[in-house]
Amino acid sequence: MDRKINKSDSRGYIARYKGSFLDWKTFEGHVGRVRKTILCTNALIENAKVLNLCADRYHFLVVFTASMLENRTTVMPSNRSDGELARMVEANPGIKKVRDTDIEQICQNSEVADTIQWSSDLIQDSMVVAEVFTSGSTGNPRSNPKTWGQLVNGIKQVYARFDLNNTMPSIIATVPPQHMFGFEMSILMPLVSGACIHHAQPFYPLDIQHALADMPSPRVLITTPIHLKACLTVETDWPDVSFIMSATAPLPHNVAEEAEDKINTEIKEVYGCSEVGAIATRQMTKSYDWELFSDYRLSIEEDKALLQVPACEKTIELPDKLEIKLEGYFSLIGRTSDLIKIGGKRGSISEIITHIKSIEGVSDAVVFRPDDGNNDRFRLAALVVAPKLTLEQLRGSLVKDIDPVFMPRPLCIVSELPYNSVGKLPIKSLLENLKKYKSESKLC
Repeated sequence: MDRKINKSDSRGYIARYKGSFLDWKTFEGHVGRVRKTILCTNALIENAKVLNLCADRYHFLVVFTASMLENRTTVMPSNRSDGELARMVEANPGIKKVRDTDIEQICQNSEVADTIQWSSDLIQDSMVVAEVFTSGSTGNPRSNPKTWGQLVNGIKQVYARFDLNNTMPSIIATVPPQHMFGFEMSILMPLVSGACIHHAQPFYPLDIQHALADMPSPRVLITTPIHLKACLTVETDWPDVSFIMSATAPLPHNVAEEAEDKINTEIKEVYGCSEVGAIATRQMTKSYDWELFSDYRLSIEEDKALLQVPACEKTIELPDKLEIKLEGYFSLIGRTSDLIKIGGKRGSISEIITHIKSIEGVSDAVVFRPDDGNNDRFRLAALVVAPKLTLEQLRGSLVKDIDPVFMPRPLCIVSELPYNSVGKLPIKSLLENLKKYKSESKLC
């Protein structure tokens, strides 16, 4: 695709930061200061990676850009647990941790000296600039190195799909910058195509609404199904939103319809994974099928979904089971790990979850394998949010629709599910909650 990059002096502001808009010259000064004081060669082991733990989106952007210019790879863990961070440090000798407190004073100083003018052409396409990890929903997080060329190609595809090439959108994101979706849409967008980002990571519906109102049009909200569903509790006073991008999990059709009506906008879903980033989009209220980006090619071999991306030499095996429709379109059948076989019978975990959620009085549920996946003789486990139901009532409803071999045992009624910041349920958190409720003799 066309690699032409808009010059920073024609793009206006790069970020809304703590009540003020920052221009590109100020940003470049902040980047230069971080390079000089935190990432300089004398302070770090040669080729040492950077563990970017900044929650503030602008802080993350500054540190990431400075890291690239110092030829350092940014490591982005799937979570900030002590165990995960210790694993990152052990696997990367000499790695440099950078937190918000390390650069906050730098970013609050607007009087900075002139430094190199940013252009994406300053970074070699072959450089591995980021190491992104899977969410850990089905096991231990896996590392996925990303070259600058791969990332730039992906954002160019996004801009072309959403017709953003002649606009400078305001980006408001509820997704952490360390997550692949949040990283692409709120960190790479300004660096590659001139978008202006809001520094915060709003969580509650009113905070999201206020962050949107802080930014000029055209506004684009980057969010998840769980955040979008929460936004439906706010009926009025939504500012104009050009469209909303939703990812990290399939968006329920009823949530998409209600959100488009209440916020008076369009909901665009993005399909992707940590292995490659965004690869396809759809508008749920118009079609259930996904449309691949124009330069991507999908094939199915031995029941495996294989993707060819222009910026990647190797074919990428996707973690989901897909069905090709018309050329350039596909449907999502489910996660490969979703299909199970117990007692000689085949089933789908997502179908079991659907049955549980259809029971009156159930507001949420998750079903999962509590073992390591290598045991052929296993039982499923389930955590169900159903405050007004007893365990007997829940089981009585389930036996009508679920084969006994697929009945979750243990089956626990809980107060809430352990969603992480992007609305996913890592298997480690599920196992911890299962152990907790069993030890407390909760209804299991």
